[in-house]
Amino acid sequence: MLLMLSIWVGGCSSGENDPASAPEKISRTANLVGYVPDYSAGPSSVLIRNNADWKRINDENARFFFVAPGDYTSLGEIVLSASGTAEDPRWVVFYDPETERVYPEHPVKLTKEERATVRQLTVDGNHWRIVGLYGEGYKNQHRTHIIRLNGDYNEVNAVLTEYGSHGGGQIELHGAYNVVKNSVLRNTMITPGRDNHGIVFANKSDYSTVMGCEIYNCAGDAIQVHPSDDAHRGCVIQDNDIYVDASRYFEKLDFFPHENGVDFKDGGAADPGDWIRVQGNRFAWIGSSDGGTGGSPGAIDFSNASGHKAYIKFSDNVFYECDLPFTTATGTGGGSSNHLSVVRNIFYKAAIAAIRPVTQKQFSHEYYFNTIVDVEEPGLWIESEVWNSDIMGNLIINGQNAAIEPNKGVHADLNVFYNTELLPLEGGGSCAYDVSDLQWLEDYCFEFARLTDPINLCIKNIVPTEKAQHVRLFENAVVGLNKDRGVDDQILHQPWAGALSPITKDIN
Repeated sequence: MLLMLSIWVGGCSSGENDPASAPEKISRTANLVGYVPDYSAGPSSVLIRNNADWKRINDENARFFFVAPGDYTSLGEIVLSASGTAEDPRWVVFYDPETERVYPEHPVKLTKEERATVRQLTVDGNHWRIVGLYGEGYKNQHRTHIIRLNGDYNEVNAVLTEYGSHGGGQIELHGAYNVVKNSVLRNTMITPGRDNHGIVFANKSDYSTVMGCEIYNCAGDAIQVHPSDDAHRGCVIQDNDIYVDASRYFEKLDFFPHENGVDFKDGGAADPGDWIRVQGNRFAWIGSSDGGTGGSPGAIDFSNASGHKAYIKFSDNVFYECDLPFTTATGTGGGSSNHLSVVRNIFYKAAIAAIRPVTQKQFSHEYYFNTIVDVEEPGLWIESEVWNSDIMGNLIINGQNAAIEPNKGVHADLNVFYNTELLPLEGGGSCAYDVSDLQWLEDYCFEFARLTDPINLCIKNIVPTEKAQHVRLFENAVVGLNKDRGVDDQILHQPWAGALSPITKDIN
């Protein structure tokens, strides 16, 4: 039976703030394209200006392929079968002969006529670098990928993909150690009975990374971690903007059908190098409109009922107006998960529950130092059925209520509540304050949709100043003493609750 009780927990202390224990602020990785080779005529360089020039793409004597603006979609699938090396990779780079500039602009900022447009690019080889191309997928819903990385150690940088995806992903990662970065993936086709994804980590995509991308309007999942033979070892999803906005679709829609931001059908493994890391991403408006294609509307979701997920760390992410930011709900029969870490994330305006680890097969989780704010009625800040797990150091503002099973080994303490019903299992170190103390908290703003049309999104009253009561709350508090929690047994010292460090401000 779920307990949903209101209690007052005392025992608040007033320790000194220790700047040395401050967590890293939520930030984003610099979105730099990085090194791109200059064009120069020679035996190792090929200038591609028409369809016939693509015949040289696997020429063993060439290493640099500079693609001029043009429409190459009539070629259909272009296969890169040759391989480079770590010291000497093969390059396919957008190049404008008129201006003699390599990668003059991200393709999302160019007109269609100014882009180098391909239909399908399949990379069977290793050590390729793809920079600045535009992938225009099929609209007839009979093809799948736009870019498919079958080989290893390949990199896709600053590309734009649109349309396409028939039960697959616009970009599919099938090999290991592949990277997709600084790219825009958007507006998949809407296919009845099919989930069309942005990026798919397929079953052999260990140690691959998606970072610095903008992914929106995927009629399925923005990113799907597909079932693997064993585990998705070492995958990283970092510093991406992931959202749904029907007004930005290429056809007029009242709502955009979608499922999840990141859908896990598998997890990582116990070695620190084998964890999956989801860090520093920003999710917005997922599940907040009708039209999901099935399953739960979680921004983070575990949807494969028969699969087991473990060793995933979610840190420094922002969930902005997502109905169900984090859920392990997995449908009929449930799924199972263990050793999940949810640390220093911001959850704003959840409608169902901010954190929802449900089904009776969830073990050894840790929920530390998260900020949960403005849960919409009748939502919950947490709905939990976990076992042997810790819920500690969280800041909950206007969090409505909570529902938690009193399972063995669940430990909740050192949490701070403003205008929120407290957990019945709270320890003596948790505190509740009057909403009047929120005057000592500042707004938190961040740039969003930064590769297309950047905007600032703000959340009111979540950044503590030194006058906020909870910034000197836990003088000798230690989080992480209980063993076998989360991805590791790291012990954390932080004298305030929540995801954001206190700021110094002269307030009269």
